[in-house]
Amino acid sequence: VAIIDSGIDIFHTDFIDGNGSGTKIVGLWDQTLYGNPPRGYKVGTFYSREDINIVLNSDENNFLSEDISGHGTAVAGIVVACTPEVDLLIIKLDTYEREQSDTISLMLGIDFAVRYSIDNELPMVINLSYGNNSGDHNGNSVLERYIDYVSGISKITFVVGAGNDGASGRHVQINMENESFYRRDFLIPEGEKGINIQVWRNYQEQFHIFLQNPSGDVIGPFNNTKELMKYSINDMDIRVLNSGPSPINTRQETYISIIPYNEFIESGIWSIIINLQSIIDGRVDVWLPVEGSTNTNIRFLTPSESTTLTIPSTTDKVITVGAYDSNSMTYASFSGRGNTVDGIIKPDIVAPGDM
Repeated sequence: VAIIDSGIDIFHTDFIDGNGSGTKIVGLWDQTLYGNPPRGYKVGTFYSREDINIVLNSDENNFLSEDISGHGTAVAGIVVACTPEVDLLIIKLDTYEREQSDTISLMLGIDFAVRYSIDNELPMVINLSYGNNSGDHNGNSVLERYIDYVSGISKITFVVGAGNDGASGRHVQINMENESFYRRDFLIPEGEKGINIQVWRNYQEQFHIFLQNPSGDVIGPFNNTKELMKYSINDMDIRVLNSGPSPINTRQETYISIIPYNEFIESGIWSIIINLQSIIDGRVDVWLPVEGSTNTNIRFLTPSESTTLTIPSTTDKVITVGAYDSNSMTYASFSGRGNTVDGIIKPDIVAPGDM
């Protein structure tokens, strides 16, 4: 099992084989440490099983790779508890608090795991307890397309968590009908250093998008051209870019980035405003960043609980796992909900995740 996460505590007894053969970890690639990357890669440091066993048998604890959050260690502990004879391939993901950079690091980790499986002729489960909102939640992002492609190589199965945004208020779905004006409010509390907003719709829909800040200033309209639009208001830099359609996705995105000139962006109630011109299918989806990447109080005032799956759990050829409360036998409130934008049923399975 390859676990692409926050790393692992190699000294934990769960990962030391009881028969005296040493660690259950066949390899650990820490993307955050520079010095000895795996062959064919330019970042990080790789530790083989032999390297880890030398550390475990040493009296000195000078091992540099750590799992600071403990999340990857917890995931690996669950895997070992369910399958005691498993071998673990660990990739510690390098994150920069920017979803685009995280995606690049994640794709590198997946590539490494797939190549390891092929080179060693081993069947492999790749576990991804990771998610973001960078895409249309319909399996069309570069990351999702990549996972669909490599899942057909060798004997590889992807298992992906549905995310923790079910009740976070980070998604709103607008079903436009005959009204010409739509408004959706969202809260940005004090102390937020920046945020991005993604508006997705059918590229044939004709409407103008505006953004209103808590001071009442209305910015826009954001036209349908692919030119970068720049605005400066209340000590904030606001940039807007339309993208799509493309050969892999017929939906169109308006990406809005709000960055402070000083320390924080303006707090209070912001609004996305849509002025409808003509209608095709009428569905518009707006996503804020996933809860774990920003202040937890950022949310739409009237959010949608559907399609709160995080990417890449919306990928077609993965087993998407949600969580349920084993006491009440109900779906966990935090667990990401389906379906995809086109109605593909997700998650595929749920497991105990809320006690």
